[in-house]
Order: sequence, then structure tokens, then C-alpha cells
Amino acid sequence: MGFKKILGGAAAFLLALSLAVCLFPQPALAYTRIETGRETSLTIQYGDGERISGVSFSLYRVAEVSETVRFTLTGEFSDYRVSLEDLDSGDWRDLAETLAAYAARDRLSPLKTGETNREGRLVFSNLKTGLYLVVGERSRDGRYTYEPEPFLICLPNLSPSGLWQYNAEAAPKYEKDRRPSHGDDDTRDLRVRKVWEDDGAAGRPSKIEVQLLRNGRVYDTVTLSRRNNWRHTWYDLDRDDRWQVVEKWTPEGYTVSVNREGTTYLMTNTRTGRPPAPNPPEEHLPQTGQLWWPVAPLALAGMVLFGIGWQLERRR
Repeated sequence: MGFKKILGGAAAFLLALSLAVCLFPQPALAYTRIETGRETSLTIQYGDGERISGVSFSLYRVAEVSETVRFTLTGEFSDYRVSLEDLDSGDWRDLAETLAAYAARDRLSPLKTGETNREGRLVFSNLKTGLYLVVGERSRDGRYTYEPEPFLICLPNLSPSGLWQYNAEAAPKYEKDRRPSHGDDDTRDLRVRKVWEDDGAAGRPSKIEVQLLRNGRVYDTVTLSRRNNWRHTWYDLDRDDRWQVVEKWTPEGYTVSVNREGTTYLMTNTRTGRPPAPNPPEEHLPQTGQLWWPVAPLALAGMVLFGIGWQLERRR
């Protein structure tokens, strides 16, 4: 009887322990907090093996970051109605596109600028912690034009192993476009479409003004409304110029985000202060305080002990 009591007690303990690990966070196992007073750096490796040299990059500090990875817009970027909450990788890409266009239109001064060396590398050092926007210039090499995508990066940057890297590295994505031959069409058409995410909320404006930027300067302004199905197309634009689309002003109570896919810009206005979704959004930052690996072995051990105790009881 004593042995069976021990087995039963051990089984109950292991099952309870496995449930506790599942249901309750373990704060001691969370990744370490950011040392907000620590100096950081960013190394850019541009070219993906092509080692593109002489390309200018500008660095902007967009937001401050807290010890617990909460972002707060700072400086001139605090005037823009954008969201930094519950973003996945695609949302961060769209946010970079949106802020880069505003920075170009409003002639914001970068924190630092520099050019890639012969190896395609560029180092920005002596940086505060925070969220940074990196914008690269277009470049040409023979018949090809290279246009880097703007991107956002948190410094320090979280490594796949869950450690904060205060000396971070990044390899910007870029578009490689072959320039047309003589006699070929060297123009392009660009499209913009407005999307509202507000469940038809009252207070939505009846129209929105959208600006087309040509190399950072306003080239054209159009009005989107129900009359044109909230969309517009610009025709015969020079392929050698850099084109961007921004909202002239964002209505109060909304945030804006611009997604660019090829020659189409999807401009989304999202109502702020909406009730939470029935299911929580997928978390794209590392989950903290949760240790999952012991769950399966602990539960299995508990079931094995329970089975042994049950068999012994039957034999008795």
C-alpha cells in the first residue's frame, strides 16, 4: 500500500506540475530587458553578394524603446498618425514605406548619413537605443537600377536565440530593374487605392487627398472618394524617377499605412480605439515568461506513473 501511495502521489504531482507550466508564466525565464542607456550600432551589408558600393543611406530615429519593448514615436515623427501596436512583419514593412515617404516630403533631417564602401558595408555607430528608419538612395550600375527598400529596425535587435544584439547587422532588400533599351517604353503607370478599416464607423471623411511624390517632391495631388471608388491611376511616369505616395493629411481618429506591391499602392486608414478582436492577434515579438519544452515529458511521465498505479490496483 505504501508503494502504491507513493506512485499515486508522484503521478498527481507530475500532472499538476505539467499543468502549472502550461497555464502559468514563469517570469524568471523571460528574455532580459533592454538596457536603454547602453550604446548601440548598426552595420549595413548591401548587395546580397553583389557588394554595391557608393550607395548613400540615411538613418532616422523614429521612436524610443522601453526596457519591455514598448515603442513611443519621438521627435518630428510623433506628428504622424501611424500605429506601432500589434504589427507583423508585413505591417512593419508598410510602416517603413509610409514613414520614408513622409520623411522625404517633409524634408526631415536624418540623424546620420553614410555611403557603402567597396565591400558594400556601412557602419552607423554611437547610437541610442530605439526604433530606427533606414532609407537608401537609388543607384545605377550599367543598365541596371537598384532601389533599396526602406526598413525599420529596433536597436538593440533580438537574435533568433532570444538575446539582444547591441551591435546589430542588416541586409536591406532591394529591387533590381533593367533599364529599357533604346526605343522601349521607359514609362510606368502607378495606381493607388484607399481602404477603410472602421466597420463603416460614423465620422469617416467623404474624401481624402493623396500626394504623388517624384524624388521626394510633390508631383501631383488627387482626391479619392466614393465617386472614383477611392482609387486613381497615374499614367506615363518616368521609370528613372523615384515615386512615392502619401496621404496629405490623416483624419483624426485614424492611422494610415501604405503597402506597395509593384506599381500598386494600397493606402489603409484604420480607426483607432476599436474594441479588441475576439481572438488576440498573433504575437511577433518573442513570447516571454513561457517555457514549453517540459510540458510533454512531464505529462507523459505522469500518465505512465498513473498507469502503473492503476495496474497495481487492479491486481490487488
